[in-house]
Amino acid sequence: MLAGPFIVGIAGSSVAAATPSYPLPVAATTLFQPVAEGFSPVQRAPKKITITVRCDQVKNGTPANGHSTQQVEGTGRAFNRADAQKLAEKDVDSKMPAGYHKRHCHVI
Repeated sequence: MLAGPFIVGIAGSSVAAATPSYPLPVAATTLFQPVAEGFSPVQRAPKKITITVRCDQVKNGTPANGHSTQQVEGTGRAFNRADAQKLAEKDVDSKMPAGYHKRHCHVI
């Protein structure tokens, strides 16, 4: 908000008088930071995401809406959430006993 009254005709001449006719000095500064672990500050190492999923352990041949009280957990680690979740579900598959499969997986 402006502190005083604003009149277009007066403000136009006062703004022109307030502008200096000489160029203002411009200082260029560059900040250098030490390079840590072989990466410059611009090229930081991407961070991995860890996801854990819990799935029901269902016996093969169970109807589509059936569940189990037993659950199996698996963990996956990747650079994005989707890949980490896929790896976690593959980990669950590797832990399933013969004759069973996973169902109703969710991230915990």
